[in-house]
Amino acid sequence: MCATPDEDDIGWGIRFFAGTYLDAYLWRSGRIRGYTVARWKRPRHVADPTELNEQEAAGFWRELLIVGDILKQHYEPLKLNIALFGNVLPHLHAHVIPRTLDDGGQDEQQVAADTLALRALLAAGETESDVLAQEGTDW
Repeated sequence: MCATPDEDDIGWGIRFFAGTYLDAYLWRSGRIRGYTVARWKRPRHVADPTELNEQEAAGFWRELLIVGDILKQHYEPLKLNIALFGNVLPHLHAHVIPRTLDDGGQDEQQVAADTLALRALLAAGETESDVLAQEGTDW
């Protein structure tokens, strides 16, 4: 995952979010529509969040919340699951999964359409996290 090229389409996923600390990709083969993998993209390899300094940790989690907010806006799930594993691939990455009652599947056309819609939402403005941060709400 460290050697993943800086491209929008990397085979297993299509990037819809390019941040300072992470990139987020809609997973092509996911059984759940909207299944996203957000991967650490800074120059050095990191296996888990405990290896981040304070600024990196804040940036990583902030951008992960932005990705989650955009997924919630687009998919309107009942629940958003965020999971950090690394037992198969020891590189900091998060699985962000919008859960619905039926967790309906997807095809390539749906992934492409969802990618465009998510990019448009990101370009359009504020996320829920932005609003809460401006209000001074503690997480």
